[in-house]
Amino acid sequence: MGRGQKQKHQQKIFYTSGYQPSDAATTSDSSSDPVFFWKEDQEHGYLCQWYKSAFTDPSNPSTGTFNCAEQWMMYGKAIAFGDQAIAAEIMKCTSPRKQKVLGQQVPNFNEAKWNEVRDAIVERGNYLKFTQCTDVASMKMDDRGEAKALKEMLLATGDRELVEASPFDKIWGIGFDAERAVTVSRAQWGQNLLGKALMKVRDTLREELEGTEAAAAEEEPSTTLT
Repeated sequence: MGRGQKQKHQQKIFYTSGYQPSDAATTSDSSSDPVFFWKEDQEHGYLCQWYKSAFTDPSNPSTGTFNCAEQWMMYGKAIAFGDQAIAAEIMKCTSPRKQKVLGQQVPNFNEAKWNEVRDAIVERGNYLKFTQCTDVASMKMDDRGEAKALKEMLLATGDRELVEASPFDKIWGIGFDAERAVTVSRAQWGQNLLGKALMKVRDTLREELEGTEAAAAEEEPSTTLT
């Protein structure tokens, strides 16, 4: 897929929601090793679906505030199968674990249909997550003691592969924890759909940042030597 086609495809899923890149991190970690993550309270936990990060959907503000990407995903799953009742219960629930359980109770679930929409749902939710830092719970302190936005942290991973090292999930993760993952063949890894979704979001944020910087450069007044 060419760059132009890729951008058009991404625009179907993403759109800006007040994001104004200013001092977002553009220098990546020097390591080329994968960034392994799993639980929200572990290293790189901000990449986890359960990481507390409040955001809203600008296209449907009446839905309310989502407290994490897991809630968005499970809500989207319920809506995809027309279950407004469970969707409402998911929005009332603050526990990511319970949100997941509710999502698993959606009736008339069809795996083939879910497979068609799941990637776009998760990508969209994470785009909103990483472009909206509305409270302290969705921020992390950097080495200078200043709050750092999640989008800056994601951009700072550069081009490193993002890998959900869940030993229990071979669809959204790889089916191995980080320690075990480096000892087995990659052929044994699961699909890592969450990691792939996050990398797509990272690409989109980077393209938006580059576009904003290019536009700003064009608007700068030129200086003529006389």
